[in-house]
Amino acid sequence: MSMSTRWAEVDCDFGVWLLLPREIPPDLWPDDLSWAMDQAQAVWDDSGLRHRRRDVKNLVTLLLNYRSFMAGRAWSHMAYLHMPDPRMEPLAASVSVWRAQGERDDALRFYTGADLPGTDGPPEVAEFPTEHLGAGLRAMSRPATLRPSADAEEASATVLSYAWRVEDDTDVSLFLLSPDAARLREAVPDVDAFARGIRVVPDPEGEGAADEEEDEVLIEAPSYLHVLDRMEELTGEG
Repeated sequence: MSMSTRWAEVDCDFGVWLLLPREIPPDLWPDDLSWAMDQAQAVWDDSGLRHRRRDVKNLVTLLLNYRSFMAGRAWSHMAYLHMPDPRMEPLAASVSVWRAQGERDDALRFYTGADLPGTDGPPEVAEFPTEHLGAGLRAMSRPATLRPSADAEEASATVLSYAWRVEDDTDVSLFLLSPDAARLREAVPDVDAFARGIRVVPDPEGEGAADEEEDEVLIEAPSYLHVLDRMEELTGEG
């Protein structure tokens, strides 16, 4: 797997979703804490809910933790939080853009884990057409533990994943994971709308940027979920 020379942008409802930038724009915020304080205050104010200073402070801490975690994931090229209500635990959504490899149908099933055995039966797999990315797949499953060392929450996590092939040269993946299956299922309509807002665009850093990577790792795995798990193990971030 290697990054595409193209990129993605998302047209989404920012009353529901919050972008987790990999780098804080220095012309907007001097540091991570300033970003988190502004975002947390705005989320609570926009919610219309009564809140106290400590509610904002708690959300600041949560945002800092999520941003730090997602920014350190090589497989997450863009990350958003599903936050329709600041009192709810957010869901992290990861968008990744890869160079297309292999047959289209095999690739979509690979990215969604459509053929993985699950603890509650096979994945729920459905065609998922979009205006900008074309036809794709959506799958929801509770896969068996990927690593024996995974803790109980990870082992029972529910996964919601989407994948598309765009113009035969780009594979796009959208991935969410949560130990709370009910929370994830309730979010499906919002995630579907988010997915339909993804489009592939030229890489803002210029064509060929992906070719500048010097280190490559070849991972043989039956699904994208196994790749993520293996990457965490190799980088020591799991």
